[in-house]
Amino acid sequence: MGGGVGSSKGAVRVNGRKTVVTSGREPANLTDGANKVDYVVEATGVFRTREACMRHIKAGASRVILTVPPKDEI
Repeated sequence: MGGGVGSSKGAVRVNGRKTVVTSGREPANLTDGANKVDYVVEATGVFRTREACMRHIKAGASRVILTVPPKDEI
């Protein structure tokens, strides 16, 4: 790879392009809408139902990628 990779508080940079990284116990409190988030990668294993994943959508994300098997019909 010819470009640079780095990090700072709350972000990673790849080839000069900044990507904001957020985390929190309650998805509805995240700033997905303000950060223009397209995809959330839900990898905690905690939010495994449709209702729980919808918290990310309500916070402003367009889509949620669930990395564990869902507990209900998603």
